[in-house]
Amino acid sequence: MLDDRAKLLLKALVERYIADGQPVGSRTLSKASGLELSPATIRNVMSDLEELFLTSNLLTGQLPMTIRGMTSLQTLRLADNELNGSIPGDMGKLLKLEYVYLEENDFSGQVPTQLGQLTKLKHLSLHDNN
Repeated sequence: MLDDRAKLLLKALVERYIADGQPVGSRTLSKASGLELSPATIRNVMSDLEELFLTSNLLTGQLPMTIRGMTSLQTLRLADNELNGSIPGDMGKLLKLEYVYLEENDFSGQVPTQLGQLTKLKHLSLHDNN
């Protein structure tokens, strides 16, 4: 369960990402959240997230940089959005990932070889992309 601070940060992250369609860095999020938290504190809060469910939210653009720093993430659901570009190799650093749902987006290119480092990965869904 997220605490109130984490909920506010995630809300600010999603709102900013939807508004700009661009990845949101911790410094930008620090200013946008209104919580007077340092970028380092924001990175720490986000790194504690274990599950992120943003399916069918009309997200566009590339996969946000912030997700790549969520080192405790076990489940990532971003299906049925309009995300594009390539799947970043940095996702291979999210070593706790077990379930990844990126289907029904506009990702293109090859699946990064770095995803082979995800030894806990049980399910990877990429269908209906380019």
